[in-house]
Amino acid sequence: MTQASTRIRELFAQIDMTPWGPEEQSLVAEAVKLSVELGDEELEYRARMRQTSSANMAGDTELTLSSFAWCLARHDADPVRFPTDIGSGADLMWQFKWMAGSLRCSPAFSEEQIDAVLDDMEEHYRREGLGLSGVWMARFESSWSRGRLDDAEKYRTLLTSTPRDEHSHCDACTRSQLAGFFVDQGRADEALALIDELVEGGFSCAEEPEHALARGLLSYLRAGRLNDAVLAHRRSYRLARTDPDNLAIVMLNLQFVVVTANYPRALAMVERHLGWLAHDGLNDDAHAVALATIALALEAVDRDGHGDAVVRGAEASSLVRFFGEHEGTWTAAELAEAAGGGADRIARLFDARNGNTSFSERIAAIRDLRDERIEVPLGSEGYAPQSATEEPNSPEGRLHRAVCLADWGAAPEAIAAATAALTDGLDVARLHGIIVGAHAARDDWDAAAAALPARIDALRAAGRETQADVEAIAGLALYGRTQEGDAESIAALLTRQDLPDEARGDLELAVASERVDDADTEGAITHTLSAIGAFHDAGLEDRVAAAEMVLLSLRAGSGTAALDDIDALLERPALTAGSRGRLLELRARLRGAAGDYHSGALDADEASRIAASLGITADVYTVYGLAAMLFHDAGAPAEAAVRYRVAARLAESDGNPQQYLTLRYQLGVSLMNAGDAGESADVLADTLNRETEIGVPDASRGQTAGALAQALELDQQFEDAIGAWQYAGELFAAGDDHVMSAHCHVHAGRLFGKFGMHEESVEELTEAVSIARAHPDEDELLMRSLHLLGQATGAAGDPGSDAHLDEAYAMAEAEGNGWTMADITDSRARARAARGDVDGAVAAALQAADAFVSAGDSDGAAGSELFAGRVLAGNGRAADSVPVFRAALEHADPEGPLRQLSAIEFGEVLASLGRHGEAAEVRGIADA
Repeated sequence: MTQASTRIRELFAQIDMTPWGPEEQSLVAEAVKLSVELGDEELEYRARMRQTSSANMAGDTELTLSSFAWCLARHDADPVRFPTDIGSGADLMWQFKWMAGSLRCSPAFSEEQIDAVLDDMEEHYRREGLGLSGVWMARFESSWSRGRLDDAEKYRTLLTSTPRDEHSHCDACTRSQLAGFFVDQGRADEALALIDELVEGGFSCAEEPEHALARGLLSYLRAGRLNDAVLAHRRSYRLARTDPDNLAIVMLNLQFVVVTANYPRALAMVERHLGWLAHDGLNDDAHAVALATIALALEAVDRDGHGDAVVRGAEASSLVRFFGEHEGTWTAAELAEAAGGGADRIARLFDARNGNTSFSERIAAIRDLRDERIEVPLGSEGYAPQSATEEPNSPEGRLHRAVCLADWGAAPEAIAAATAALTDGLDVARLHGIIVGAHAARDDWDAAAAALPARIDALRAAGRETQADVEAIAGLALYGRTQEGDAESIAALLTRQDLPDEARGDLELAVASERVDDADTEGAITHTLSAIGAFHDAGLEDRVAAAEMVLLSLRAGSGTAALDDIDALLERPALTAGSRGRLLELRARLRGAAGDYHSGALDADEASRIAASLGITADVYTVYGLAAMLFHDAGAPAEAAVRYRVAARLAESDGNPQQYLTLRYQLGVSLMNAGDAGESADVLADTLNRETEIGVPDASRGQTAGALAQALELDQQFEDAIGAWQYAGELFAAGDDHVMSAHCHVHAGRLFGKFGMHEESVEELTEAVSIARAHPDEDELLMRSLHLLGQATGAAGDPGSDAHLDEAYAMAEAEGNGWTMADITDSRARARAARGDVDGAVAAALQAADAFVSAGDSDGAAGSELFAGRVLAGNGRAADSVPVFRAALEHADPEGPLRQLSAIEFGEVLASLGRHGEAAEVRGIADA
């Protein structure tokens, strides 16, 4: 065996153990290349068989077709040397099904070519002695896709009456495809029956149940099954949203989002998945449906008043083939028109190929969804604020905008606006001053120094010789930079008798800045007050306001007094929008620090509005994030979520991935607190994936994984929640935060125990106890871990549970924690019952009930008494259980579920004792 053939066989072994993806594709490509170079066709056949499967999973239709064709030709020429099944999961007859599907999805292939492939497939299946289930499915799908509905129904009947075999579509795919056909034919009841059967039976495969759920979304809505529709959307989109091969599934979800009137969410989904159009160059079927759906979504956004919203990512060069050439960014309204046109263009090609109008009718059906609206809120999605898109149309307006941007502190935007306004020739000196100041604000002192001469020349041109002289001498000290000799120069200038008031104010502010550098706050305040007086004498009220903002920043630590000063400043008519926005942001922070969260949030909101109106983009996400945080602290998590979402988008646009992920994490937590656990899980799962991609530290990812686990648990996705808790524990351990890792083990163990998986529960909780013992300060963690471990071992009938519960009880007793002592006693009762110790279980349960009453938890007492009654009744002691059930009924919360449950079970016990009158009376409590 040559070295090359040895390497190829090593690659085969690696390929067969590597999950689909870039690494696997690279290994396959190397195996094909080496086998071609070696000239060994048998090895090449095995490499290309793997290549066909790999390309199909990657959505590379062109490579799938070419690789399959090569393999089929070799097999037909010599079936012995080139068998249909090479034993690595690559089966030529199975791959035949992909070919039929690929060809029908592109109008580049004629009807004759498609039919020839289907005929060839059937001939090969019959020749190989295979069942025809796979052939009928391929013919059914092809006929349905091409609008041959009579043929589709014929092959559907054949498919459902033909025995399944190893080349049949899986149960999940078959049900999903048939459900999709029924939906298209208006047979919604039959479709939903199949989808419900698929979900309830737990059928799944590579793209199921997400595809079936997506196909049923609108049918669920129209049937009034709104909760089922929302749950299906959540699950389908969560499973499909990371794989570009799932474009069709995502588009069905997008149609649902539009019909349910969640238009901001629709825009976000368009932006997220727009690039998927370029994933598979030959899948024009999916492209047309996607384009029609994108048009539907963006037209809805336009009707909702946001047609001018910029659709991020639409300008990518890979999308030109779908939308056409376009200068700059696309707005929602523009892209809607282009996408609709693209869908129609592809539809005409399919209609010409198919010889009917079935494809155009599919596109028209999507378009008709614009007239359907069944409002179902799906989350707190909000539109991202749009930056100012219209430049002021007068010299005065352009000057004013530059001043406002400078006063906000938006240096890049201020430089651009001031530079553009220079050509107007209005107050050129001030514009050059803005440019110098903006460079200085960015600590770009070289650029500031380069810009200063133009400022000085403009002052002289305006006849302001003395001001020009002052700036020529003081230089960048007037803009915040302090160098050796500056203090002396400024002091000398301040002694001049001919000094204009404006220059005097500038110099006083320079001295104030120097005092700040020297930590002389009082001196800085004194000189700032002098500056304010000078600007006032000069009649420059806007400069007065700006200097008073400096003074305010120096006094910002004085709490209520600072708030009073801000209130007064906000009343100043000369205050620009930029200064107003910054003042509102500062007041928001001060109000938040004082606990006035709601008022602070409203201030931050208004500051955000001002920033958007001025067209500020850099760092403005911090203001939206501030509003979100304050709304969250004010107990309005839904309001917080809207703003966190916008802040995250702005951070992403600003090129700050770390801040983007931080804000997305906060968005997920806010959604969870707002009761939207499903969307919270979606957001946090996506955040965790992105954190992994950019290498966020393990412990930080552990925090995200822990939040995801909470959201999944609240959304009753318990299996996924357990996995998330375990993953969070691994991440915390890798980040050396072992205490947090133990908390995750506790949660995983608790959930395992909830579902009777006692062995797994014990394993998780034993690890938690071990970690807690290694950290002597973590008494609460150790006590809870021991308690849950006692529950888990007790439920499994292990007498060792007593030791764990006794130790936990002793810790609770030492703390004087009466409620926990009662809870542990209740757990002891249940552990004894699991071992068959009826008397011991009842005694412990009644002891727990008394302890709950003492701790003020009457409903907890009812729970323990209900358990004791069940143990007695279940062990042939119904008469003994009567007073226990009665006590449970008395202690249970009159409005809670335990009272109703106690009444029902107590009534059954009384009836079993022949006390039917009492039983009827007790049952009446349950019916009340």
